[in-house]
Amino acid sequence: MGNDSRAGVAALGAHMFHLEVDGLSCASFTRCDGLGVRREVLAYCEGGAVAPRIFRGRELASSIVLERGVFRDTTLWSWYLRGDPRDGAVVLLGRNGEEVARWRFLRGWPSAWTGPSLDANEAAIALESLEIAHEGIEWVAR
Repeated sequence: MGNDSRAGVAALGAHMFHLEVDGLSCASFTRCDGLGVRREVLAYCEGGAVAPRIFRGRELASSIVLERGVFRDTTLWSWYLRGDPRDGAVVLLGRNGEEVARWRFLRGWPSAWTGPSLDANEAAIALESLEIAHEGIEWVAR
């Protein structure tokens, strides 16, 4: 394998991260999806033009979806029931537990909570998921 010619650049592992929400205790999760944004593409065909011109539209943030084993802590369930918007962050940790990246979200609120699928014939871990809708996300590299 070749070396990356950019000094100090390395891919970040995705195995250790947690959720911080203003006013709530931190929570650890085993999976996180939705750390993304996209822009709408607006096509406008000016008079007589063969091809449309392309313009940037609104920025749309994906909902953040987090998954973890079920805990007895009901803090996030209570937040779901209240639904009050809060700022927060998904924090990626390095091998030694130090913060290496942070994705801050603004005015997020739980839009969905899914409890575990239970099957006595399987030896699976009971998982719950939390979906957070928000008004914007910012990636803060450390």
